[in-house]
Amino acid sequence: MTATYQDVVAMITQQPTDIAGLKYFPDLQPHVSNDRDHPVDVNWWELPRLEVSDCNLAIVQQVMSELGPNLAAALEIGVNRNGDRSMSRIIMDQRPVGSFYLGVDIEDKSYLDDASANTWTIRCSSSERERVTDKMRSNGVGLLDLIFIDGWHSVNQCVNDWQFTERLTDHGTVVLHDTNYHPGCIALFEAVDETLWIKQRYCTENDFGIATFKKRR
Repeated sequence: MTATYQDVVAMITQQPTDIAGLKYFPDLQPHVSNDRDHPVDVNWWELPRLEVSDCNLAIVQQVMSELGPNLAAALEIGVNRNGDRSMSRIIMDQRPVGSFYLGVDIEDKSYLDDASANTWTIRCSSSERERVTDKMRSNGVGLLDLIFIDGWHSVNQCVNDWQFTERLTDHGTVVLHDTNYHPGCIALFEAVDETLWIKQRYCTENDFGIATFKKRR
């Protein structure tokens, strides 16, 4: 566990929430803005060299393997930002043929769109949840088997993105990147109710970190 992780956990004030799957709203204020994305109290040169490590890629590969043919629909928040090391490529290339993929990004990623492969993107903030769900609905998709969260890493945004889990199938998986240094990701992981979700952090040393969540059944 990084010192940054411990520092962020110590800052959390547990506020009441009615968001499904959370024990509380993880308020970091006044220590850190709930809209802050950047790592807390760490020098940039101390951060891991690779944004996406081999360990991160291996976890995504594992998730895809576990979902296998049960992956009918995937939502990714934050799309194709790391070239050949992009976790997006694993999701898009290894999902079952014909399964639905929707990527949400504030930048234009429409070069990935391919109707014949049921691959779609939408340029907007993931806070515009109605726009995202409308795009799903227009393609006949109501439920998701994979939700990959790697957008803006603030508390408010991570909690917003978590709310897409209302559409997660019982066998589905949530993947959250950047769980070692970024405030929102750390706070969200801590706030998720482990009596309802099996949650696990991976790649915890010299790495930006990654986590998975699965519903308890």
